[in-house]
Amino acid sequence: MAAARAASATTAAPRATRRVLAARSAAARPIARRAARTRAIATDAPATAADEADDDDDDDDDDEIAHWLRCPTSLYDPEFVGAERELDAKLASCAAAIKTWASDIERGVATTVTRDATDAAEWMRQALTRQIDDGAKNLSATQSKILASDPETIQNLLLMADLRSVHATYALQALCYRNGAICGKAATHGAIDAARKHFDDDDCPEVVKCACAFLIGAIAAFNEDTHRLIAKGRLVPSIVNRLRRSCDGVECVLNARDFREKDFCDHATALLRNLSHNSAQHMLLKSAGSVEVLLNLVSQRRGAVRINSACAIANLVGREESDDRLTKDATIIEETVDVLGAFYTLVPIRPRSRGER
Repeated sequence: MAAARAASATTAAPRATRRVLAARSAAARPIARRAARTRAIATDAPATAADEADDDDDDDDDDEIAHWLRCPTSLYDPEFVGAERELDAKLASCAAAIKTWASDIERGVATTVTRDATDAAEWMRQALTRQIDDGAKNLSATQSKILASDPETIQNLLLMADLRSVHATYALQALCYRNGAICGKAATHGAIDAARKHFDDDDCPEVVKCACAFLIGAIAAFNEDTHRLIAKGRLVPSIVNRLRRSCDGVECVLNARDFREKDFCDHATALLRNLSHNSAQHMLLKSAGSVEVLLNLVSQRRGAVRINSACAIANLVGREESDDRLTKDATIIEETVDVLGAFYTLVPIRPRSRGER
């Protein structure tokens, strides 16, 4: 399970800008302007006339892609996140901004994700990502503070995710990182249903599907109890069908990549690999057509997608002597052996101490 978690839990993190993904390259609002807006949110300071004029210009430039669909292209910006001593104040103000937006949605005042809510969710993602990448020991404390700042934080972020906010989805993924309790809350409050809806919607942008696969992958990796909820939520057939549509047996047609340079296939195969380690999920995975789709990916892709696919196939059919699907690609067994051999070389097995499970 440790190997699966290491493969699936690709995390978020330095310097998120708001670059428009028009043909994978477009102009972004300057980071200094984003930092200024975030400081205004964090201090509850009113926006200046210049800020409002800049926002109007940005709205004109960003008509092609909505701000909540612009995937972060880098990890985190120290100036945008701010100093550690400012963390609590910014956290509280960002939670308040998201709560205000959610209240507007409830009252019918707003119908889409506002820019303030996007900025607040993006700040949460970056703040957590910085701690994740730095290996900060207080990560779980920060995650708890975010939840404590407003009891409905997870529900509000999930509402944003349901409305296709990639920033909120990535913020949820960072909240779930190595935190089984939050994974369980996200799964029970609608993360699985939101992801399935986006996977099944052909008109949903690819960046949203990629972010959802990343989120569900983290939930499955850090809380095995959620595997049953994922199965009951009918997410496996949905994600397998999406992989089948994206990779037709000839080539992958995916274009969108996140700030980790990962696409939907990367995160989806990591999720299936994690589920394949749970024998209770084998029948569902095989009946959904996972093996055939993963075999296609093994023949098309390299790197993490091929490794995850090969390991999942080995878990699902490797012990069945009568199953000849492993022989469709003679390198699958070699690939799996190489992966496992490299893992045990890099992570030596230590003897357990007395009383350790």
